[in-house]
Amino acid sequence: MHAATDFVTHHDDARRQFWPVSDWVFRSPVSYWDPNYYGGIIGVVELGLVLFATVFLCWRHQKLWQRVVIVILAAVFVVPVIVTGGFHGLHGMG
Repeated sequence: MHAATDFVTHHDDARRQFWPVSDWVFRSPVSYWDPNYYGGIIGVVELGLVLFATVFLCWRHQKLWQRVVIVILAAVFVVPVIVTGGFHGLHGMG
């Protein structure tokens, strides 16, 4: 699933997806981090999905320790966005 998502969300940083069979590179019109290729929009959607999944999983799991683990894992993504004020820091781009 990760490879399929990478295939459609990398532009300038696309890799040879079919190596060693082929050196061909698909450069998607969309980048998940680069604002020149809709990265800002995808970043907001990605953040929204993390927040939605966090709330949903906390609703599904009733034990406190389970909820704590879920929130900690979500914080790994959300805290850098809050601290840096943007999504570029998540991907090593600034």
